[in-house]
Parts: sequence; C-alpha cells; structure tokens
Amino acid sequence: MESILLIGIIIFIMAVGFYVSGKADCFMEEEETEKKSKEVECEFREPACVVISGDKPLMEIDAEIAEFRRKHKHVQVILRDESMQE
Repeated sequence: MESILLIGIIIFIMAVGFYVSGKADCFMEEEETEKKSKEVECEFREPACVVISGDKPLMEIDAEIAEFRRKHKHVQVILRDESMQE
C-alpha cells in the first residue's frame, strides 16, 4: 500500500513539473519574441542626426543632405567650427 501511495505521489509531482515547465517555456518564448522584435525595431530605425565632416567635396555633402531630407520631414542644418570651444 505504501509503495502505491509513493508511486502516486511521484506521478503527481512529475505531472505538476511538466505543467510548470510548459508554462515556463511559453513565457520564455514570449519574452524572446518580444526581445527580437525590439532588436529589429532598433536595427531598422533611421538615424536622427548625421555628422558630415567639412573636408568632403560640396557635391558629396549636398548628396548626404538630400538623402537625409528625403527620409526625414524636419531638417535643420547647423554649421560649427570644431576648433571653437563651447
């Protein structure tokens, strides 16, 4: 009789363990999918600003500004001298 009770308890514990591990797997999959979607979102986000060095030819600078303006609505161009301290 004791062995039947022991076997029943072990089967019950195993069933609860399988149930809990199934729920944990579902939770982990949801978290991983959410994390991947955030990574993809960050990966494809366009830069909000571009730094163009002054030693480039004017045609390259103009092309970069035109490309940035094509992707963004509100563009502001700021020119500053690197040698000046702010």
